[in-house]
Amino acid sequence: MNTNEQNRRSYANLLVSALSHLYRGGDAHASIEEFLPDVRDLFQITGVLWWEYDPREQSLCLVTYTGQFDSGEKGLILSGTDGFGGAIIRSGTPQVLEGAALKGQLPECFTSHPDVETALGIRVGSAGQTHGVLIALFPSGASVSLQHMETMELLASELERALGVQHLQEALLTQFQRLQLLQSLSRILQSKDDPLEHRLQRLVQSFSDAFGANFVHIVLADEEGLLWFRAVAGVDMAELESLQIEPGQGIIGKVFQSGEPRLVPDVKEDPDYVEGHP
Repeated sequence: MNTNEQNRRSYANLLVSALSHLYRGGDAHASIEEFLPDVRDLFQITGVLWWEYDPREQSLCLVTYTGQFDSGEKGLILSGTDGFGGAIIRSGTPQVLEGAALKGQLPECFTSHPDVETALGIRVGSAGQTHGVLIALFPSGASVSLQHMETMELLASELERALGVQHLQEALLTQFQRLQLLQSLSRILQSKDDPLEHRLQRLVQSFSDAFGANFVHIVLADEEGLLWFRAVAGVDMAELESLQIEPGQGIIGKVFQSGEPRLVPDVKEDPDYVEGHP
């Protein structure tokens, strides 16, 4: 068997190994971590990095990598709009940086490694969505071949499919959990055998369990229009049952007055926050 045939078989085996990891079920990101060493060994390179894209922050976060890097840490951030990361995302085709051009384009823990001379990066995603980028780091004297690029493109294509399926499954699971919560809340509200106070308490506890919230409360208005805490989860009701809130007072009073939902990212920094109110 000649060298070219051996290479073709080796690359084919890599793809089979990658596919078996990706489609056996479970977390696709964990599967990526498992087959990255196979890519490194087959390419005979220094390392392979997997960066996940955050569309809200337009940034890339280092999720996992393979290779011997003294200070490489998962969680490192790379721009998704500028530099090497941005170029990879915008192009959609393999991008190569070599030598001095690589400095400042990736964290120094990777570019300062004595066996890193060239980087080959490719976007993983569909036309409308970017999941992340794969970056292969080559040592000095190792050239990036057409076979390297084609293999990375095939891996990126399969990764896109696997991650797309996982994201769809996660979205469906979220929808299913929401439906379950709505059904549970509906049953609680329709349970005429329980006193109202008990039903309200079950409601806030269900919300707390479903969303992992530290604090959930229900505030109702009395005949005079004053607001009172009627059920809470995450704090002792005795601390709040005597607390009276006027419409328009604090965040709770403003929400009641407007009749509109409101997202407050940092409660204590909000201009409507009142000390002593939850």
